Amino acid sequence: MTQQEIVSLVVFVSMCVVCCFTGAVVRRWLLNRCFPAFRFEPWLFEPIRQSDLTDEQRQFFAKHTPVYLARGFEPLGDFLLRRDARPSVVRFFLSRDRTTVGELTWYLDTTTIGCMSVLLDGFFLESGTGEVQVLPPAEHGLQFFMLPQEDAPGLIDLHAASVAGVAAERRTSPAKIERDDVKALANYGRELSLRSLHKQGVIDELPAFLRKKQAAC
Repeated sequence: MTQQEIVSLVVFVSMCVVCCFTGAVVRRWLLNRCFPAFRFEPWLFEPIRQSDLTDEQRQFFAKHTPVYLARGFEPLGDFLLRRDARPSVVRFFLSRDRTTVGELTWYLDTTTIGCMSVLLDGFFLESGTGEVQVLPPAEHGLQFFMLPQEDAPGLIDLHAASVAGVAAERRTSPAKIERDDVKALANYGRELSLRSLHKQGVIDELPAFLRKKQAAC
């Protein structure tokens, strides 16, 4: 989910010089056209039937779902995130101890195996497969842990060890997550990520939906 958006930064940096010499409207058009991951919109989280998934998405889910089930995760269903040329979707799982949300994400034709948790002090942790060059600093309230290869068992193990280590450092523990909390948790992590990108100067303004939320507060 947020990790896929950050992957676009690697190529995005190469266009920074061009964007500096264009107006805001042209710059926004370039980002939306060339980097759809930067078209920041609220995620839909609409339930989606397997019959509405592409063959590749069904195969991706079928390949890695058994790993989560074997580790005691409970399947929570498939959800539409964005209506792209091919839908961006996620399959969620919840760990037996209710401290970790597992996720299989197909986002803008990029696949990610992931896990996310939140500590009792509000610190957000997410682990995912892939490579991200720009990671958020811990002082922004979140931390990512990346595994370069597509290895679901290894990813789950990495996340468990990372959460335990950070929780010990911060002298707290992972919060319990209920089924109804999963979408809110995903939105919380995404908001922290976008705010981190803004603080780092990677994006020049917060997405409209976050600015509206900020104004309402």
